Amino acid sequence: MITIPIIVFIASLAGIVLLFMLKRWELQSRKIYLSVARAKTDIFTLKMAEKTRSLMRTIPGAGSHVSRQITHHIAYHTSAIVLKLIQAVEGKLLKFINMIKGKGVVKDDRVASQYLRDVSDHRGRNLGDKM
Repeated sequence: MITIPIIVFIASLAGIVLLFMLKRWELQSRKIYLSVARAKTDIFTLKMAEKTRSLMRTIPGAGSHVSRQITHHIAYHTSAIVLKLIQAVEGKLLKFINMIKGKGVVKDDRVASQYLRDVSDHRGRNLGDKM
């Protein structure tokens, strides 16, 4: 049975491998992709790191509290995003399964086949006998 930590590890490892592949491709082609987004991300990361450092310097013992809060925040928002993705995939799968099963939209303008009418009449008679 595959557990969540194993899935997270595999996804993280795949992400790291993809980053190395992207870097190798950039070095070979001598092009930098998403340079504006990278610069903005670097600036944001540096600002957040400086805020965290200054907070840990001003409040004694805040390091573990801040790291716990950051971990909680990341875990909460990551699980919320994963939940939304799972719900979206579940909706798509249910639509697909219902399509396979033939549980589509029932149209009332169709005429029932003779077999279905016979079954309905027979069932109605049997239910009437039992009451």
